[in-house]
Amino acid sequence: KEELLEVAHGMVTLDTCEQIGIKLGMGKQEVYQCIEYLNSLSLFLYFHVLPHLVFTNPQYLLDMVTSLVRISFIHYPEELLTKDLVLPPGTQRELIRKGLFSEELFLYLSLEFF
Repeated sequence: KEELLEVAHGMVTLDTCEQIGIKLGMGKQEVYQCIEYLNSLSLFLYFHVLPHLVFTNPQYLLDMVTSLVRISFIHYPEELLTKDLVLPPGTQRELIRKGLFSEELFLYLSLEFF
């Protein structure tokens, strides 16, 4: 896992995983089982819709998705919200200033806050 974390922000090809597995004396089937196991523990993220990529640093991927959503809310809220739903006053200013979504915003948008 350490070797994979150092590569491209934790995003590697399935071929790279196979090569590392071979270096460790694993067969292809064992590599796939290992990826599925680590995926089940959320240590890796593997999506069958992206069959050639393995995300070995889930936090990096989550940070990037969060940044995209935050930037979209700051600059293009009308693209994300329905016409009858308007952001509370000061929401965009808080997102710019703090860079975080508040629990109140999740509740306002009727989203579950984790």
